[in-house]
Amino acid sequence: MYLAQCAMNVCKLSIRMALKLGAVCFSTPENGDGEITSSNNTENRSPRISPIPFQLFGGLLHNPNCRQQLLNYFVANDSKQYTFFLRLMAKLLTSFPDEILVIPGSTDKTTVARYVSEILVDLFELAAKETNGIVLVEKQMLFTQLLPAIVKHVNGESEGAAVNCLRILHVVLLDFDYDDDNGDYEFFDPFVRSILFPHLNTLFRSPMGVVEDVWSLSSELMFGLLSSDSSLLGEVEDLNIVPTVMSLLQVPDEFQSLPSHATQLVQMLLDSADVRSELLYESGITRSVVTGLIFASKHKEQDGNLLDLSIILLNLLHHQFEKNRQSGRSPAPAGFHELVACGPLMLQFCTSSDVDRKMNGHSEYVAPEKDTAKSRTNDELADVASRCLVFLSQVSGGLLDHENYTTERLTAQYVCRTDIWRAVEWRIFFSKQERSLGF
Repeated sequence: MYLAQCAMNVCKLSIRMALKLGAVCFSTPENGDGEITSSNNTENRSPRISPIPFQLFGGLLHNPNCRQQLLNYFVANDSKQYTFFLRLMAKLLTSFPDEILVIPGSTDKTTVARYVSEILVDLFELAAKETNGIVLVEKQMLFTQLLPAIVKHVNGESEGAAVNCLRILHVVLLDFDYDDDNGDYEFFDPFVRSILFPHLNTLFRSPMGVVEDVWSLSSELMFGLLSSDSSLLGEVEDLNIVPTVMSLLQVPDEFQSLPSHATQLVQMLLDSADVRSELLYESGITRSVVTGLIFASKHKEQDGNLLDLSIILLNLLHHQFEKNRQSGRSPAPAGFHELVACGPLMLQFCTSSDVDRKMNGHSEYVAPEKDTAKSRTNDELADVASRCLVFLSQVSGGLLDHENYTTERLTAQYVCRTDIWRAVEWRIFFSKQERSLGF
């Protein structure tokens, strides 16, 4: 018992020391605050921020015996230590983000923003498993000072800090339990609607330079927020979220894969009764789907979104087909003609199915060694693609003829898969007959 009490006292002392040492940043003059230094003095001066408090916090968080004491100490917040900690971290992120830290015993240099974000990732990820109170004890400070400071570092310029900050936002916003009856959303909602979403909208309006991890984590964060709060879907137009979601499908060619959450976001908007279809087309859904399909087809082995994107295409085509059927040949939505560019891709996907597995729509016996997840996915993709071709012929027949998607050209290109093409050809033929008869 005595040893345990001693250990607790040492832990508390370490926390106080870390807070006191970190407080130096509040009294340090900043550039533009009356401090005049020459370029030579700036180059030769010692770092303003000591790495010692960061090492103390890091040591406490990574020591199993001290970690729980630190969390309990912060949640209790008896002398406002946690309040000061949040304020200190926010100050460091806003006033000294690019300050270089030289860690004793390490040859690597890092910035204040990166080191602070690493500490906060560890703190909140550990707290999410141990105590929910860490996000409730100082809600106002957390959502009005610390998290806005974190959002500013979500950019394409500093990959390490940006990725850490997105992880912090994800765990704080999605991994803790908030109770509306207790007013837990008083500061949560304004932060998400007025600070986070506007920042992400700006970031992906001109996403040049955004690295793949930041792109992927941003997609995951947006999907998590929209899927966990149905009221946000009713506000997507006011929040200007739809163009941002569409931009997430237009990944740079050098990326390894398309974020799966980007595809899920588009499907979520399509499925929502709160989102106008006109808004989706005005926001460029057709161009985004075509771009995403082209990218995914080039990265087929690594990318698992090809089937999901093809299903999205099928939904768009089917929706327009139903509109035409119910109200006559209605004008196509803005940009709808761009979907014709998917025709060659859909034909290519039709030939990806194994002829021995599926012929003319009928399943055949499949040897166990050929019955793999990949082959089953290819079969499903071929089926969806052939359906897309049917609806393309229904709603964009003239455009297809203009693009010369003729039987002769296609069978010459895919002569080794004539059985599959014949199935598609007959499906299109019968659909045209139904259309001519008014079905």
